[in-house]
Amino acid sequence: MPPVDLTSTWIPLSLLAVLCTYMFVLFQRERRMAHAFEAEGGEAAPAATIPASATMAGEAAAAAVEAEDKAEAPAAEAAPAHVEPAHAAAPAAEAPAKSKKRRLLWRTAFIWLPFLVGFGWQAYLDFFKAMLEKAAN
Repeated sequence: MPPVDLTSTWIPLSLLAVLCTYMFVLFQRERRMAHAFEAEGGEAAPAATIPASATMAGEAAAAAVEAEDKAEAPAAEAAPAHVEPAHAAAPAAEAPAKSKKRRLLWRTAFIWLPFLVGFGWQAYLDFFKAMLEKAAN
């Protein structure tokens, strides 16, 4: 059996092809799952919560909240209700503008951009540098 030349370009290229194919398949699977999730209604399942009284710290926190509520109750009855003017409530009702979500291409750039840079640099070393050296001679 002849020895395998590990410096040959087909080895890293074949590994890159396998990895890129695997990433593409995972991407397609994730997109299908996202579309199916949106078709079902797109609502997340409610989170399971443990009641505050289920833990020792929860019991202490619940007792502290009850004590605060009892202390605030007489003060709330004695104080007149504070009424805000209509113009003061308007800015609170406006939600801040949501930042625009970046496109999928740029959100996944950390995955494919290093491969692109490496491919370009290897192409430069293999082809363009050799052509420039031949032209200079």
